[in-house]
Amino acid sequence: MACTKTKRPVATLLPHTLYRAKDGAAGYRFDDGTELAQVVVYELHDQFQAELQLYAKGVEVLFTKTFGTGRVICTYENGTLDITNVYLDTRGVCTKSVAYTIYALIDCVNARRQYAPRGTVHILSSNPCAAFNCYDRAFRINGFEGGQYAAFQRAHEAWDKEGEFSMELTYASARQAKLQAAATIRFKL
Repeated sequence: MACTKTKRPVATLLPHTLYRAKDGAAGYRFDDGTELAQVVVYELHDQFQAELQLYAKGVEVLFTKTFGTGRVICTYENGTLDITNVYLDTRGVCTKSVAYTIYALIDCVNARRQYAPRGTVHILSSNPCAAFNCYDRAFRINGFEGGQYAAFQRAHEAWDKEGEFSMELTYASARQAKLQAAATIRFKL
């Protein structure tokens, strides 16, 4: 069975406020009264890790790290943003949960004059269509392009449905590449 790429318009993210989280980590809160997301970004030398803490719509909490309803972790190192670990118990929250986590990570990295012109994700899933659409849309919401849909489609069709589907996808952000190039030029002057 063919996997179709989601055609809905790419969502937009809410504005954020910064706060100081435990251990000095950067906290990001996205809230408009109808939707709430909280992400914490940890800095470990030249590596950064962003982790979703909470995602809610209205009064319904759809994800919380505290109660073990999954996890969303993205990392950054040497110019590459990686969707590292995504496991969600609740359906319908993946794209926005991952997109907010990516956004917070990019914002934190950019504030330290580092940039993420490359993005990667390794899909390892028994439901690869949902995973592809989640990650592809989350990257696109944050200005990345790529994903190799045609290659994904071929690999998905060839998958024997035994075990988990496995494939690495790469993305590129022209905006992050321009920011990185501009910072390099300013640094050399």
